[in-house]
Amino acid sequence: MIQFDKVKKLLFKFSDLGIAEAKFTGATLIGKASHISEYAWLNCIYPPITSDEIGKIEAEIKKTIPTSYAEFLMESSNGLNVLCNTFSLYGYRFNYIREVNWMYQPYSLIDVNNFDKPCNSTEDMLFIGFYDWDGSLLYMTPDQKVHLCSSSNSQSLMTWDSLYSMLISEIERLYTLFDSKGVQIDETMPTTPRY
Repeated sequence: MIQFDKVKKLLFKFSDLGIAEAKFTGATLIGKASHISEYAWLNCIYPPITSDEIGKIEAEIKKTIPTSYAEFLMESSNGLNVLCNTFSLYGYRFNYIREVNWMYQPYSLIDVNNFDKPCNSTEDMLFIGFYDWDGSLLYMTPDQKVHLCSSSNSQSLMTWDSLYSMLISEIERLYTLFDSKGVQIDETMPTTPRY
């Protein structure tokens, strides 16, 4: 939890633009992004899930979630959304109701690991996140390391030693590409890590 406090402090950087709680999902919404839409928020933290929901994910994807990611989902946030989908972590999605009140949910950890992963991925990879710039993916391995890969090839292009070292360094890096209102400074600049 101490490590997530550092992440949370970074996510609340845009709190001067507003904070709200999503009525149906309980998501914490930080930084109104009116330049995108009336419903857009820069950062979203989702309420943690239970061990039962972790079990449902593992049963669906037929693999064990690495310990540090399972703990993140149960103790900190059920996925994450940073800078309006610029960078997101997958979590447990409760439903697909297409209504404003239900829109503040994470992208599905089940869907990506069952249907949307690169064809050369291996059973020891758990895909946990993505970048909207080019669809680059993040996956974890049993040694708790986080890897960056393209959307079509799971070859590791960059590695972080832990989930939290990746989160802190990536949020800090992304913030250098956006202004104080959460608007990208140069829209031609890729938001994916440079490797």
